[in-house]
Amino acid sequence: MNTHNYAISTLTDYSRLDEVYRLTHDTLVEVKHLVPRADGEIISFHHLDISEQTTILVAQHTGRVVGTISVSDDGPDGLMSDKIFEAETERIRRQTPHGLGSTWRMATSDEYRSERSLVINLIKSAFFVCFEHHIDTCLILNVERHTPIYKRMLGAEIVAKGSTSLDGMVQINVALMKLNVLQAWKRFMKVAKV
Repeated sequence: MNTHNYAISTLTDYSRLDEVYRLTHDTLVEVKHLVPRADGEIISFHHLDISEQTTILVAQHTGRVVGTISVSDDGPDGLMSDKIFEAETERIRRQTPHGLGSTWRMATSDEYRSERSLVINLIKSAFFVCFEHHIDTCLILNVERHTPIYKRMLGAEIVAKGSTSLDGMVQINVALMKLNVLQAWKRFMKVAKV
């Protein structure tokens, strides 16, 4: 597959959020973290989706969303980790009075899932948002089995582990990770060879 047949941009048309929700649903169903829903969508943090604190990045190919990642600045609407790791997020918030944010909801369509370049380019684009928004410390809420990748690629450290369910049925082991954005960027540029 041609690795340059998509373009990454900021989602500005919120009527297209359904595409992001469907892509997220399909990704989670494929890895068995979600029972398929009749509506084919999963909406986890809608208050952040419509918040000025959040930038939703999408990769599009021929007008179709094939990848996504979101970046949120900390603020009145909180962060995605407040729901699952409230105490840990609040502790980090007190230690980081300025420049705190999070990256979350990375998903790719099945035909790109095995293609490393889309994931790398989504992460790279998320870094640019962090720099633009002066996010110095970034939290990542991810599936626990992905923590070795974030440690190796970004130097992220595990803050806490737990479990949650996105659908009330399937329990997922998750981890809250933290990284220094500038240090992570330098490491990412070496490891990812971008």
